[in-house]
Amino acid sequence: MQSTQQTILDAAILVFNEDYSAPLEKVAERAAVTRRTLHRYFAGRDELLASCEQELRRSCNRAMKEALDSSDNPLTQLENVLYGCVDCGVKYA
Repeated sequence: MQSTQQTILDAAILVFNEDYSAPLEKVAERAAVTRRTLHRYFAGRDELLASCEQELRRSCNRAMKEALDSSDNPLTQLENVLYGCVDCGVKYA
């Protein structure tokens, strides 16, 4: 089961990708939480945006590490890195 904080982060990434200036109410709505619950985890917009950036970096770094660890063959590693980048792009675009 996904944590409420992660649900909010995932919703924020989707909402801000659609409309960077979207109000936090839209994020809360997409996450199916109240604005009060959103603020229980994030003090405000700046903190939420910073957390979104960290989540994106963490996710993409994890994908790259998995791609590099997937094989000893450099060509296969490169191919898997490219697929990992595409997967991150699809997930967060």
